Amino acid sequence: MRKLFVITLGMLLAVPAIADVMPTIYGKVNREVQMRDLDSENAATKDLKNIRANDVANSESRIGVKGEYQFNDHTAKYVLELGLNSGTNTIGIRESYVDIGGFWGSIITGQTYAAGDMVGLKLDPLSGTSAGLEAVDIQKTLVDSYDIASDHALGAYGIGYTYRSRQELIGYRTPNFAGFQYYTTIDNDDSVALAGNTMTVWSNQASFEKEMNGMNLGVYAAYDVLSSGGLKDASVMGFGASFGMMGFGLTGMYTKSEAIYTDADLAMPKPLETTQMMVTGKYTFMDTNTVAVTYGKMSNEDKNVTGNAAKNNQSQIAAAFIKELHKNVSVRASYGIVEKEQEDTTLNTDTIANGGGFKATVAAVGTTITF
Repeated sequence: MRKLFVITLGMLLAVPAIADVMPTIYGKVNREVQMRDLDSENAATKDLKNIRANDVANSESRIGVKGEYQFNDHTAKYVLELGLNSGTNTIGIRESYVDIGGFWGSIITGQTYAAGDMVGLKLDPLSGTSAGLEAVDIQKTLVDSYDIASDHALGAYGIGYTYRSRQELIGYRTPNFAGFQYYTTIDNDDSVALAGNTMTVWSNQASFEKEMNGMNLGVYAAYDVLSSGGLKDASVMGFGASFGMMGFGLTGMYTKSEAIYTDADLAMPKPLETTQMMVTGKYTFMDTNTVAVTYGKMSNEDKNVTGNAAKNNQSQIAAAFIKELHKNVSVRASYGIVEKEQEDTTLNTDTIANGGGFKATVAAVGTTITF
């Protein structure tokens, strides 16, 4: 009996040590039924309608493990997460990184979000739905000839802000000084190849976040520098802010991107410019109900072309109602209108790349379950 007692006591004493290193398994299922109505100026794809059920591309279903270790006043965190998309029948790594930190800040290495890309995601209240302004779902909803990304100066996704998804990167984050923090990352964007070379992106984010007397305030600045063979003077600069009080929340962001291509085959000595903006508002009542409205716009101009021939605008306005049924279960309904306009009306024919202009509405109902 005494021996059994000693063994039992030893096991109980060992539990906290085991729990300290055991990983946490987590996941999310994010599904929607989307109803699309596309009215285009391209005769081959005019007035398309369909209904489909699929994963939300802006924030796909996933499963992962995470954990942390404490040692010598330092913390080592890790995340390994798989994306599960039944709509495209794909399984792939979403995030896989380690984060080691102490009083001096933290170093991050692996696949995760670049510093500047995180600002837009944070400020968009609908980023976890198909109405998110990163616009990955909108890209998939529209036919191939309306590739929104191809109009951006740097080929990046997003209507309301620049968004490149997750990258293999190295980063450093400072400690938080009274609400101020700086985060910087560097990565090789293998998805973009110019003149046979990958693009290197140095991304930066400075932020100030403060809560006081029931109010919360956030101010953000992002600056990216891009370099590659065939490209010079390429950058992204953005500013954002958020304010919340008594269930109300307001956010806004403005971004300007510029690139000059030097490849002889492209013959583009003048810059391509893109400006993006978003404004959003939301109201949460009875703790479990949220109404949100968002507006985003992207304007592009190729200064190598005279007049309005290379100017176009794309915009999206969306509204959603989100109901939290349980801390791990929510349902929602959203409705969005996406529009592209070419300023030179003579280009609005189906013989022009990207098919001229279009107007699309996307209505959706969906659910998110987390564990």
